[in-house]
Amino acid sequence: MSRLVRFILILPWLSAGEAGLAAGSCQGVAVPPGAEVQAVVAGHKAGTTYCFDAGVYRLTETIVPQEGDKLIGSPGAILNGSKLLANWSRKGGLWLVTGQTQRSPALWKENWPALTNRAAQVNEDLFFDDRQLKPVLSVKEVVSGRFYFDYGAATIYIADNPAGHKVESSALRCAIQTKSRITVQGLTIEKFTECGISPGHHSLIRDNEVRYVHGSGIRFGDGTKVLNNRTHHNGMYGLQGGGEGPLVEGNEIAFNDTAGYHTPHGGCWAAGGSKFARSNHLVVRHNYVHDNYCSGLWTDIDNINTTYEDNRVENNYAQGIFVEISFAGIIRNNTITGNMGTGILFNSSSDQEVYGNTLAGNGVGTPDNGVTAPAANRGDIVIIQQNRGSGTYGVRLAKNIFVHDNTFTIAGGVTGPTREQGTPTVFTQNNRFQNNHYYVPDLSGSWWVWLKGPCTWREWQSFGQDTTGTVQAIPAEKKK
Repeated sequence: MSRLVRFILILPWLSAGEAGLAAGSCQGVAVPPGAEVQAVVAGHKAGTTYCFDAGVYRLTETIVPQEGDKLIGSPGAILNGSKLLANWSRKGGLWLVTGQTQRSPALWKENWPALTNRAAQVNEDLFFDDRQLKPVLSVKEVVSGRFYFDYGAATIYIADNPAGHKVESSALRCAIQTKSRITVQGLTIEKFTECGISPGHHSLIRDNEVRYVHGSGIRFGDGTKVLNNRTHHNGMYGLQGGGEGPLVEGNEIAFNDTAGYHTPHGGCWAAGGSKFARSNHLVVRHNYVHDNYCSGLWTDIDNINTTYEDNRVENNYAQGIFVEISFAGIIRNNTITGNMGTGILFNSSSDQEVYGNTLAGNGVGTPDNGVTAPAANRGDIVIIQQNRGSGTYGVRLAKNIFVHDNTFTIAGGVTGPTREQGTPTVFTQNNRFQNNHYYVPDLSGSWWVWLKGPCTWREWQSFGQDTTGTVQAIPAEKKK
């Protein structure tokens, strides 16, 4: 699968109250590069607007805005959470710098499964002329493009000669972190160890670029609007949030999970393009979600009344859209293509309606980063029932999932409910497919799945599925 870096700008439909400031129109307290930003913010009353000039702000303290504050960046305003490294010396063919005391808490919880790549827990990333190096766990493993952070000795080792180069170690946990009701607009945020923007509740986060954060690019809660941002190449997630009534619209979410937070069985326990938990009335629309190193859009743990609509979800290493132990949702009018696992996967989730989507080319390809896409769950839309207990809204069952009026161009895998990685109760819980149209490579192939496994179109219809649906061979022009 091509890993070309592709970014586009998706403009959301906004009300007048949500419209952003035009470049150069910020009126407020001027914050020049080199200022101690948190000291400036702490020295003013709540509800102040701060105008950031173009330039690099190398933060040594997290910005904690007060309620009603607005942080507005001019083009080229960069909040940087790293420290420049100097005074290198050479030893045994390697270069080292001492006195490096920066260290942030591990992001992987102790009660979670073991990591395949323990080096993912090195939160303090290293950048060589803005190129991110990969961490290793011993000095013996250091070669060009790798680094070792000996926390006990407060020393960093690299193999590449640092003379004449900019070398940085991320050092500060978060760029912006507060509880509620702020605006962050027009800033580039990079090289923090845990989070880029964490605005709490009822905030407006728009037109920012968040990149190279070891944890999550943007985190949010109740009522927050996350609009028209680019969040990419972050270590865990591009976006992470939940709560009552958040809106995620017009964003580009790409190339996230760069740290490789994977378990030995190849699962992404806490990583991918996005993850939403314990939300109510979450709306995710008009986003471009692509090339993430696990799933693209992921609702997990007691989400209810979720709407995914009009998104482009492409070329993610696992699921395009993953709905896990959640309730009552709508997935409509999305384009879901080229995802290596499943286009849409439902795991023990109920009362979902799926319609008007275009799915193509899902369920094929081999991830090159250790993520696995189980063969039994590859395809376009798959439903599984596992024993996941009860949540806020009742027993977590894969039931009442209605998939209708979608268009599929099948490249591999299967579509339907399956007992693989789950239980056969999935077949008795009113999960149904109707009036869908399928293009298939081979009309005699088993592209659907029921109780005994993959099945043909005739068998699929005999189980009461897609009795008003249609199937035809993929036209030659679609194969190109």
